[in-house]
Amino acid sequence: RAPPAAAPVAQLAKALAAADAKEVSVPMVQLLRLPGIVLLYRTAWPSPHMHCRVAPDREWTALPGLRIPQAGAAVAADFEAGLDGNMFAIHLPTADTLEF
Repeated sequence: RAPPAAAPVAQLAKALAAADAKEVSVPMVQLLRLPGIVLLYRTAWPSPHMHCRVAPDREWTALPGLRIPQAGAAVAADFEAGLDGNMFAIHLPTADTLEF
């Protein structure tokens, strides 16, 4: 007897692209009302990236991932002064989940 045939592998939807990400330059109170996901990241790195996917049926971003732009002054101003590093922020308006 032949073993059962393997189930076909489902085709994954395309990964996020730079066009799917938006820069963030609004005050925190407005940031909390934005649709999708907003990620804030403080680091000393000059240009951080995020390798991620927004759902199990989506491909991962190509390495090194999406560039996380420096947060606008309105976002950075809402955080305590004197913290080390720069504030970066990325808005993924169509995302409901995020794996990174």
